Amino acid sequence: VLAFSSLANAGLITNFTDEYDVNNWTQNLNSGSIGLSLAPTEFTLISGNDSFADFSDFTIAAVDTGVVKFDWSYTTEDWGQQFDPFGVIFNGEYTQLSNSASSGTYSWNVNAGDVFGFRSRTTDGIYGSSVTTISNFSAPAVVPEPSTFAIFALGIMGLASRRFTKQS
Repeated sequence: VLAFSSLANAGLITNFTDEYDVNNWTQNLNSGSIGLSLAPTEFTLISGNDSFADFSDFTIAAVDTGVVKFDWSYTTEDWGQQFDPFGVIFNGEYTQLSNSASSGTYSWNVNAGDVFGFRSRTTDGIYGSSVTTISNFSAPAVVPEPSTFAIFALGIMGLASRRFTKQS
């Protein structure tokens, strides 16, 4: 029993809860906005529309190593996706997702401490905003390891219980 006590336990957080609660994310909004009324199950990222090209970011550091996965749904009032694109940020690098698709599922591997998140851009700042909904989010979480003493105590209790049962 004691040999297994040092093994790491991988966990998974679903939705925007616990370490990934929306209140723990960093918001860099410029002229955009984030709709959090449906959190923790989903949120919306809205691009700016104030005649200036800019972006809005929603980022967080991964708390453990594993896979980040989410669904996204994108619409724009502008003339096309090239004017108000949506994508992900991973350690400062932007990857556009709304090239030709208006929805999808995206996942990638992260290490503990990697900064990742979502970006809504506007290249023209006019003719309407884009709205992207992020849902079905999951990310790696640290699961506390049981202490050696706790595992040892459970083993002793199991042996004592077995011995007590045999004597009855």
